[in-house]
Amino acid sequence: MRIAFFIIPILLLTMSCVPQRQYAELKKENQRMSRMLGISDSTSTAGQGTLRSFDDENGDLPLEQEYAIILRQNEQLRATNINLNQSYQELLERYDRLMETNDNIAAVTPTPTQRSNQRENPDTYTRELEDEIRQKEERLRFLEQNYNRDITTRDQQIVQLQNELFRRDQELQQMRNALTTLQANFPATDLDISEKDGRLYVSLSQELLFRTGSSRLDNQGRDAIRQVAGALQGLPDISIMVEGHTDDRGNAERNWELSLDRALTVTQALTSFGISPTQVVAAGRGEYAPRASNNTANGRALNRRTEIILSPSTIIGGGQ
Repeated sequence: MRIAFFIIPILLLTMSCVPQRQYAELKKENQRMSRMLGISDSTSTAGQGTLRSFDDENGDLPLEQEYAIILRQNEQLRATNINLNQSYQELLERYDRLMETNDNIAAVTPTPTQRSNQRENPDTYTRELEDEIRQKEERLRFLEQNYNRDITTRDQQIVQLQNELFRRDQELQQMRNALTTLQANFPATDLDISEKDGRLYVSLSQELLFRTGSSRLDNQGRDAIRQVAGALQGLPDISIMVEGHTDDRGNAERNWELSLDRALTVTQALTSFGISPTQVVAAGRGEYAPRASNNTANGRALNRRTEIILSPSTIIGGGQ
């Protein structure tokens, strides 16, 4: 790269007295690079702040959001790197003009005024300006290397997320296929399957599984869980969360205990029908995660449910 030869010609200039006009050119170059570095440093700092914020605070985002954020950051880094390359080219052009001006001045015999200016502006000051310009040029090169490294890292993360999204979509499709027959065996009011944030939710009504106020599965409830377990046995890599829910009638503390007891009962039934205990976690949510308003009978019926939440292996680390 031509910029690597910046130092040698500059040092040659310090071997002789330099006219006042060259001082002015060096000062202008120094000021221009200061502005350039100010913009680059602020952009670099902002970019680093974005990376820290993303890595530290958004580790549990859904894959689609994480992928979109990294794509946006990558485009910002590429735009900044293009600006740096343009700044380098401008620096080279300005340097060429400066050297051409110096050659023209050196070819002319100095006038008494020029000799006076040379005495008033010693070579040491010229060298200081040249050293400062060289340091700023090195700083620009350092920033460019950092941006290139960040872009490479982001490209790798994008590829990784694309692969994870592809694997997750495959696993979701396998789960949908496994549950298709199951959904056809029950009325929609008793068994409902929905998808949210890359997970499948199998919602089983209280009327299908339990008697009012009870956490013991009746015969049709046990048969329903057996069918669910049969559909899931071919998916050994998924994570299963069993959540119990109630409406807001009665004592809130008792409802919470009942929801947990029902979740534990369904969890134990799933494992008894062949689901690995390492795949299943139980939780009681009581009345605190309703699907509908508790002001109507239909809404309360929807809220009295047990949900079996199925998560692909690609998002298990994101939390339930």
